[in-house]
Amino acid sequence: MEDEFELRDCPDCGDTPDIKEYYREIEGVLFSGVVCEKCNLAALHFSTQSGMTLWNEMVQEQSGNE
Repeated sequence: MEDEFELRDCPDCGDTPDIKEYYREIEGVLFSGVVCEKCNLAALHFSTQSGMTLWNEMVQEQSGNE
């Protein structure tokens, strides 16, 4: 099983994503997560660890790998 904390490349453009702490405020709540700076694809969550997990799940679904 692949390590869930090793980020996969962006499924849209293939670039390497960046981990962002307190990246964006939405309705008064700060979100952390993982963001591809090249195409602005993002997996935002309340914590960076959750954002990393969400990013990897999103990449897996978009690439069709279960």
